[in-house]
Amino acid sequence: MIKLPRLFKTVKKEKVPTLVEWSTPSNGVFESTKGIHIWSVKSEDFAWQDYQDLLTEKEFNHILKYKNPKDRHKRAISRGILKELSASYLRTAPKDLNYDTNRFGKPFIANSNHLLQFNISHSTDYILLAFSFDPSPIGIDIEENNLDFNFLDIADQYFSDHEKDSLCCTNPSEQFFKIWTRKEAMMKAIGEGLTDELVQIDVLKDLIHLENYQGQNCHLKTFTFENKHLFSVAKSTPFEEVRFFDYR
Repeated sequence: MIKLPRLFKTVKKEKVPTLVEWSTPSNGVFESTKGIHIWSVKSEDFAWQDYQDLLTEKEFNHILKYKNPKDRHKRAISRGILKELSASYLRTAPKDLNYDTNRFGKPFIANSNHLLQFNISHSTDYILLAFSFDPSPIGIDIEENNLDFNFLDIADQYFSDHEKDSLCCTNPSEQFFKIWTRKEAMMKAIGEGLTDELVQIDVLKDLIHLENYQGQNCHLKTFTFENKHLFSVAKSTPFEEVRFFDYR
């Protein structure tokens, strides 16, 4: 069990996440076929009813299962915006895209011959959508740096010894969420069977080798914005250019 005093015995200076500035997309953004595009959506700025027509009956019924109205709101908006953006990249109509999920629940577009990969993550205020343009799956996870959150128990259960030691730094909560979002993004990108082995997978480096999973590599990057939101992106292939867009 990690004890709080341990955090202050040897204070280390950790590499801070890259600060992001969201830009307004240009007219040619959907013509790009390189790198990674990450879109930021502030959920409170949109009404889910505006995207209701884009949802299938199955999707709508699934969203209704969320008990919290805010969760239903975010899920409906994220699904609708995902369809709008995907259709723009693929130059088709949103309703022409057929979405399915793999056996781990990760959605994909089933009826189009394309290389577009995507992933979605939600936080208290924001929805992030990540798109890439090669066969390598992508994963993204966002968290709010909540200073009141008791992260020590989770770190003790899921972090390696090296990762736990890295919490002895000037900003332990930020370091925790950096590691946690990297683990979540890695699981979403790589997929199967990683949950039980999180404690054995050290994600402090930007490139890790997963020997137990067909020798796959996982490339990781972590970003921050508004001084309180952190998010990480994971891919099995090296990162090219990463661009950040504000969806309005």
